[in-house]
Amino acid sequence: KLSSNQFTDIPEGHLYKEAIDWASSTGLIKGYEDGTFKPDKTVTRQELAVILDRYTKIVAKTYMPTMYPKVVFKDSQKISIYARESVSYLQEAGLIGGRDNGYFAPNENVTRAECAKTIRILVSDVIVGKTKFNPVPD
Repeated sequence: KLSSNQFTDIPEGHLYKEAIDWASSTGLIKGYEDGTFKPDKTVTRQELAVILDRYTKIVAKTYMPTMYPKVVFKDSQKISIYARESVSYLQEAGLIGGRDNGYFAPNENVTRAECAKTIRILVSDVIVGKTKFNPVPD
């Protein structure tokens, strides 16, 4: 039986095995029901939201404060059930938003600009004290 941080399609020696194992063992990422990770598959906007939500709560043991009112996206019903809470949380924290047309586009790939924004907020603003994280209660 495979342990929680091993996937059938990540062989020993894989370039990213150590990072994948770490992310899996922390609970940031999960594999697919068939035991695979699919390392070359692109990340969707809703998947990124779930990963970032898990990072703040599991690894950083913090949560981002609400900065903006909740937005109901035109395609909210297309956001997978497993991702809805994460999308809402990160949208209200100002980490992610919709596209210019009022849609969230949950199954579209994350753009490089979106990645740059999330990295800036999660890393740069926190380091220089612009964004205050609140500790997750025990």
